[in-house]
Amino acid sequence: MKIAPDATVTELDLPEADRRAVIRELLGSPDTVDQGIYHRRAVLHVHRTGRQLGLKQNLAAWALASAWRGAALYPLAGPVAVTGRTTAGEVTALGSDLAQLSWPSWM
Repeated sequence: MKIAPDATVTELDLPEADRRAVIRELLGSPDTVDQGIYHRRAVLHVHRTGRQLGLKQNLAAWALASAWRGAALYPLAGPVAVTGRTTAGEVTALGSDLAQLSWPSWM
């Protein structure tokens, strides 16, 4: 799924081949994206220089990552893609239980 800075969530249907290139294009970061592991079965793909470029903060993605980690994290900026993660660390479909965004009560 893709989480925009305005908290709009869009379901993604990534191709089997070259998923990482598609994610880079979706985030507007053609060279590379940072990957954050805040849940053992998920990866947050974040624009590498989003904060330096002045992209809007993504509070929804930040809240999700912080809830999964159990602690407040550094700010995230720009659109964020959330995918599943295999035990080998490969990108895969996000589990339906994780796709059901359950916001903490303080949101």
